[in-house]
Amino acid sequence: MVNNGKSKERLTGEKVPEIRLIKQSNLNDIQNKMKILIVGTGGTFFSTIGESGALSHEEESQLYSKSISEARLNSAVAVLQKECDVYELSLLSKDSSIINPNDIKHLAKSLYDNYDSFDGFVIITGTDTMQQIAPLLATFLPNFGKPAVITGAQKALVSLASDALPNLERAFFIIGTKEPDNINLFSFPGFSVVFSEEHMSPREVYKISDNRDKGFATKTRHGILSEVGNRFYKFSKEIVKGNAFNQQQLIFNNGLVLEGILPLQCAMQIPTETYMNILESTKPKGIYLDGYGAGNINYSNDDKDPYNLKPFLAEALKREIPVLIGSHVAEGIATSYEYDAGKLPMMYAGTIPTLNLTPNAAMCKLAYLLSAGVEFKDIGVQMCENLWGEIAGELIGEQLKDIREIMRKRRDMIIEMKDKK
Repeated sequence: MVNNGKSKERLTGEKVPEIRLIKQSNLNDIQNKMKILIVGTGGTFFSTIGESGALSHEEESQLYSKSISEARLNSAVAVLQKECDVYELSLLSKDSSIINPNDIKHLAKSLYDNYDSFDGFVIITGTDTMQQIAPLLATFLPNFGKPAVITGAQKALVSLASDALPNLERAFFIIGTKEPDNINLFSFPGFSVVFSEEHMSPREVYKISDNRDKGFATKTRHGILSEVGNRFYKFSKEIVKGNAFNQQQLIFNNGLVLEGILPLQCAMQIPTETYMNILESTKPKGIYLDGYGAGNINYSNDDKDPYNLKPFLAEALKREIPVLIGSHVAEGIATSYEYDAGKLPMMYAGTIPTLNLTPNAAMCKLAYLLSAGVEFKDIGVQMCENLWGEIAGELIGEQLKDIREIMRKRRDMIIEMKDKK
């Protein structure tokens, strides 16, 4: 499906995006050159000045013909130090705030369909929702065996002092990096995020600033895969590839249960009755509760406290709705272990800590488990296991063993509750 022309149209009139060759190597030896696909979804990277005078998106964005000269593309590709053909797929042309889970499913399906045709992928997205897009892609396509680097820009490609090309160059650099002892192996297969001089895990990345020089960070150092500057530094830690589930087709066919995961905020001024009303009106399949500090919430035996979340969690447990407890703190690990305000809900209400995962990554993982048919009783155990190398076991230390034991006791508690019915 490679073409240098315009998109075809279906019989319905809907445009079908096609893959365009935008840079061709002079090397004829297919075995010794790479094929890279740039997939565009829109975002600031591709934006232009619109009718209102603000940044906007055209109906169809073409990286090569409208945004970037061949000389500039050659400069970006040069970091590969290998001949390559570069293709572009203008899949979407959307602002960050407009993109939705169905768009990401469409993106994941395109990557899946083109997996065998390319050696590496660059996915260009908007930065405002990149921290949501990255874990979604990694969840839709677990154990993706080729480098798929997600990047974007804080300044449009057409703007002065844009960070678009430097980020594109760094993405190419990551794709072309091979293992020293086996040049047939990529150093970083699977999805990752490159922005400025950081190369980050999709499950720990979050946006911290609109500054082009430091737009993103990770919750822990576990989320830093490498640093990309004038030199390349690879961290000496193994990137664990889990194989607990491989439900790619199931996810595509049945959909990810992401819309059923309800994110809620812990706030001292919100009474428990409000949470109960939300639970009743929305009937979620899962809940992410953004707690305090290390994953703490208002939970006690004080039945007169109108802000005590104990009855809310008891009702969720009764309805078999898994409740994840995270933290409003951007960096760090939500173990829900160090204080009674976190540990007691784990022990008696079946709440599940999100550990070093971002809120979006934790919700994606829960949605993945639900989509894979994991039973309610087993959700806690699986959330605290490494499915894709996402859990920072080396940072959590001995606490992780205790937390996993609490999750096993959670399973036993739920089985016992069912037996009593």
